Amino acid sequence: MLKILKTYNFPLKNPSEVVKEITFSARPGDLESKDDFYILDNNLVISETSLWGANKTLFNKINNTSLPTWIRVNVANRMAKSLFDWIQFFSVNNSGTHNNQWMLMDLNELAKPKADVVVIMLEQFFDIID
Repeated sequence: MLKILKTYNFPLKNPSEVVKEITFSARPGDLESKDDFYILDNNLVISETSLWGANKTLFNKINNTSLPTWIRVNVANRMAKSLFDWIQFFSVNNSGTHNNQWMLMDLNELAKPKADVVVIMLEQFFDIID
């Protein structure tokens, strides 16, 4: 399987979009990273590992406001100014169809003598509360 390191640079005119350049590993033709590894031009690094959910009845919770993970990742990557922003954008409209443990790193904090938050781990699973 051929994998390449891609850099997308789309200087869109949307004022909500703060990240213009995203680097990620992917196969030719993929719009997102199947490895779920992203480096953003604002020095945020995003990576994940998938979690297995065997309860297929939870797919019934998918509705018309649910969005696939790859779309939510792309929105969060483009709009996040910080790790906490990324979590906020990514968490909206979870479909529960692809569950992950995300590792988020802010390289800007490494340059500070007294870093606030450098790494955050986020687990997102489907909604199991009725």
